[in-house]
Order: sequence, then C-alpha cells, then structure tokens
Amino acid sequence: MKTLLVVCTVSILGACTREPRAAGPGASAAARPTAPPPVVITPDAARPPGPRADSIAWRDVPEGRFDPPELIIAGPGADHYRWQATRPDGPAAVSRLDPQGQPRWTIAVPSDFVPGAALADAGDRVILVHHSVISSGATAVALDAATGRILWTTDLQALGPVAHSEYLNHVAVELQAGAIVVFGAEASGRYIEVVDLDGRTTSNHRPPSP
Repeated sequence: MKTLLVVCTVSILGACTREPRAAGPGASAAARPTAPPPVVITPDAARPPGPRADSIAWRDVPEGRFDPPELIIAGPGADHYRWQATRPDGPAAVSRLDPQGQPRWTIAVPSDFVPGAALADAGDRVILVHHSVISSGATAVALDAATGRILWTTDLQALGPVAHSEYLNHVAVELQAGAIVVFGAEASGRYIEVVDLDGRTTSNHRPPSP
C-alpha cells in the first residue's frame, strides 16, 4: 500500500511540473520566449578604409614648442580652431573661433607636463593630439565640431614604454583617406600611427631614424 502511495505521489508531482503540451500548431512558439536575433556589425560603407601606416611617407614634424603654448589652425568656412595651455602643467582648452576671433565654444581638455599638441580639421570633428614635449607617448582626442563635446579619447601605441631621463617628443597629425595619421618624432625613434575616426588604432609603423 505504501509503495502504491509513493508511486501515485511521484506521478502527480511529475504531472504538475512537466511543461504543458501545445494545444495546436503555433501554440508552443507562443508559449516559449524566443532568443533575440544576433547583432551583426558591418563596416561603414560610407567611410573609406584608412591607409596602412607602413605605406605612408614620413613627413617632417615641427618642434612644437609654444611660448605661450598656443596652436591655431584653419577650421570650417572662415572659422579657426585654437589649442591653448599654460606651463608647466596647467589647464588646456580647445576653442572654435568665428571669423572675428570670438569663440563659438571652448572646452577644457587634458594637458601634459610641458605640453605640446597638434590639431587637424576632420569636418564634423576636430582631432587633438596632445603630449608632453619632454616625455614619450601621445593621446588623441576627437571633439565635436558643432559643440566641442569630447567624442572619444585614446592613448596612442606610439613607441611603447620608453625608459628615459632627458627626452624630446613632437607630433603632427593630418587626415588621409578618411583616417587620422599621427607622425611622432621622439628621442628614441619615430613612428607613424593610423587611427580611425572612432578612435581605434588600425596600424603602427616605425620608420628608421634619419
């Protein structure tokens, strides 16, 4: 009798916990949650692929010592972009200036000890590459051309970690084939680095020193 009671109890519990059968075609699909479709990431067809760093000819890099530390380049239309910093490690800012020299916007940006910088007009954004002229490495920053909002910041690969006591470091930046090209001339060597407009390094090349 006890054996029969146990068997009946197990049967009842199993019936309660078992998934109900579908009543008809399509009922099972309605009862069960469906997995979300996979996310497919495709390249932006409107954005041309950038060049490889080892295919780009070296260009001279200005020393970039500013006294006071300031850099101005042409911007959209008759506007200009201006980077300013205070020595030795004070705040820095980028401004978009109208034809009369009045700022449309000004935004604080990171600064380095004994700062240097390079700017490039990239249409809907302005590219800032800031660095210390007495230390290795550099950082690229993209600012929205209309508002000055920082879109992204990325540390460049440059030459990698470099141990040093006395050092010199200068950079230049330009746009080539829809990509950001940074030329770095450091005491330990030279590099060309290609960064896409979303802030990802796509290639890095170290041409021989002259």
